[in-house]
Amino acid sequence: MISRQLTILAVLAASTSCVVRGNVPDLEQDTVCVPGYEERVPSFCDWVQSTDAIAVGKLVGIRWDRAAPVSLTTGADASANCEYIDGLLEMQLELMTVLHGPLRAGEQVTIIGQGTDQWRPKPISTDPDRGVVQWMPSETPGLVVGQILGVALHRQPNGEKWGTYKEPFFIEEDGRLRFSKMLGQCELAAPVSSGDFASSSELERAIDNCPAATPASQDRRAAIDQHDEWRPVCLDRTSVESDVDLAD
Repeated sequence: MISRQLTILAVLAASTSCVVRGNVPDLEQDTVCVPGYEERVPSFCDWVQSTDAIAVGKLVGIRWDRAAPVSLTTGADASANCEYIDGLLEMQLELMTVLHGPLRAGEQVTIIGQGTDQWRPKPISTDPDRGVVQWMPSETPGLVVGQILGVALHRQPNGEKWGTYKEPFFIEEDGRLRFSKMLGQCELAAPVSSGDFASSSELERAIDNCPAATPASQDRRAAIDQHDEWRPVCLDRTSVESDVDLAD
């Protein structure tokens, strides 16, 4: 029995030693919010119920995925010679605590980082290895493999993929939860900010006190489900021959 306990303690110590201090990217959209938008920002509970899951886990992997691209022009499967405009950022998260939703602690889930062009710092791919994730500015990585990360997630409509859409990340830092800043997100912005909660446990208790889904939370979920950000986009030969202007 003593030997078994010592083994468990050694495993826990090794796991803890692998955790690194991380960061969270902010989300910034170049949008002028229409006056009065604040009235349409969801309440805390409406925001919670509009998500499919909120969880905390250890980030064990992050890479660019450029499989199964879709044409920017046609919306159909792209040719083999497409030039990527964007890829999908894939994050592997080993779940430690599930605060809301059907996921389970101990699972490893693949999460698509959606709308990464709005992240600050911004993930980019300049390495010859197209799967390598770098950050701009390079001295401030947005996420670090090994860190503990909180995520609010949406499930792909009629699918099995999980994505971040435009939801904040969060980490425990200096006796508080630090959330991503939400700049220019207007009425879809999440009503949480750094300092609102001291820990993930406190956030979980607030979530547990929320009532069932309301029409407002269902409307927000429906608005998010209208966006198709589940596949990488590329400029294929059809786009080149039709002289598509990417600014459009």
